Amino acid sequence: MRGSPLSPRRMGRLGRVGAVKLDLPNESEASTEIVFTGGGQYRVLDQGDVDAVGQAAPTDFYEMLGVDISANKTNLKKAYRGILKYCHPDKAGAEATEFCTLVNVAYDILTNDVQRKVYDVDLEQYRETQGDSFDGQAKSAWGTNCNTTETRAVFVDELSCIGCRMCNNLAGDTFGMEDLWGRARVKTQWGNNEEEISDAIDSCPVDCIYWVQRKQLPLLEYIMGLCNRITVASMMNGRAAPDSPFSRAEYFLKQRKEAKWGPADGSMLHNERLSNAIAKAWLQLPAEIRQDLWPQYAELQGDTN
Repeated sequence: MRGSPLSPRRMGRLGRVGAVKLDLPNESEASTEIVFTGGGQYRVLDQGDVDAVGQAAPTDFYEMLGVDISANKTNLKKAYRGILKYCHPDKAGAEATEFCTLVNVAYDILTNDVQRKVYDVDLEQYRETQGDSFDGQAKSAWGTNCNTTETRAVFVDELSCIGCRMCNNLAGDTFGMEDLWGRARVKTQWGNNEEEISDAIDSCPVDCIYWVQRKQLPLLEYIMGLCNRITVASMMNGRAAPDSPFSRAEYFLKQRKEAKWGPADGSMLHNERLSNAIAKAWLQLPAEIRQDLWPQYAELQGDTN
């Protein structure tokens, strides 16, 4: 295993979500830590934020009520009453207040035919723009060349990758090449042994491969799929990547953590603010209530040591 530390990368400051520009933090100002080790560089998000708001959660009125988008009023009423029975602040505690407020709004909107039509159109447009919600699952498979308590994973910042294939050549059972942009991507965590993976990391000429915490891998891989990209040719001509997966992950966590919503925000309009407010309010509920009433999200958390 080679021990030379790698030099930090330079990455772009501006990112986009849909058509909305985001003022992402400069890499030197971001809270994400970069730690240099004998086997590469380690990148760490704030685990407290990841645990608090970086998990799979309902993000729209239908998901928070646990019903299909075609649910009739009878099904809506049944779901609504079942949730309030367990989530009322008198029973679940003060941390359930925000969620119950949103549940009441959701029920009022979805049982009003006119308002529901407006909301459904807006939700469909939001989903088309934003894509799938974060499901808490890693996109790369988990291999066997590690012990059962391994907490590290490997992540490629595909925006900085120049497609040289060095990592793929040195640790081909771990790294592959994605087809659309020709960038490296981890296909199987620990497909190779640690020495081979470390050699592959050290071989990267642009230092775009990191060790990350296994618990943080699903969020980073999800965020990577949202990032805007430019061609390798544009990068070689000096154009900076318009996004950073680490800065965008921090932005995702910050937006959820600080999410607030009120009637003045437009109860029938589904947007990023409402989506984050629903997720935050749901994640504040006691874990046992979330697991009992929304087992599908508990299952999505997976087994990440």
